[in-house]
Amino acid sequence: MTVQSFYAMEKKSGRGVPIFLNAVLAEEYNQKNPMPDMDYEWNFSSGIRKVNFPDHLFLICNERLLIFDYYPHFDGFIVSNEFLKVFRGYSSMEGYQLVPLETLSWKGKKITEKKYYYLFPYKEEDWVDFQASKYVVEKGETVEDIISTGGLFIKKIEKIILKEPEIDKEVFTLRGSTLTNYLFCSEIFKKEIEKEKLVSIDFIPLEQFPDYYNKKNLL
Repeated sequence: MTVQSFYAMEKKSGRGVPIFLNAVLAEEYNQKNPMPDMDYEWNFSSGIRKVNFPDHLFLICNERLLIFDYYPHFDGFIVSNEFLKVFRGYSSMEGYQLVPLETLSWKGKKITEKKYYYLFPYKEEDWVDFQASKYVVEKGETVEDIISTGGLFIKKIEKIILKEPEIDKEVFTLRGSTLTNYLFCSEIFKKEIEKEKLVSIDFIPLEQFPDYYNKKNLL
């Protein structure tokens, strides 16, 4: 039996790829209030359903330059047109919403040559085997609570085991409180991204992801 390799996709910081993207999604650009509070109904929507987004949004940043192709943010992902072309080749887009972005600095200036989109996942795959995986639960919770809620109440994850026979996609999101901010992918998708030489993407092997996540979040 062939063992499949899976990866968590993370941003790789550098020139034009900030460690933390100081930005908002806004419905308009207002010079007097260029980076408003995101007090929009769509920003407070949650759950496993589609969100009523506008036809397009503004990505307004306190940055001088953006060149990344993939950046997890706003409970979803900011992706370039180049990334999206690869993604569409391996995804039916079921479970995702896509909103075109106009990217500006807070001064209203152009800061990128790339066309960006907001990729919002509203359906996560139930492909983590929480019975076989290893983790520390929140105080007062049980392993049965983790299994019944699909990964809520995990305090610290130590080992992730996937239900590999059920996986039928090359790129996907996973259900589970420590996993929802990442895209996961197969070796096939990883090689396609690398072939296109897209910017700012790290591929973390699934078996190394718990240590990476715990160190990043000081767990």
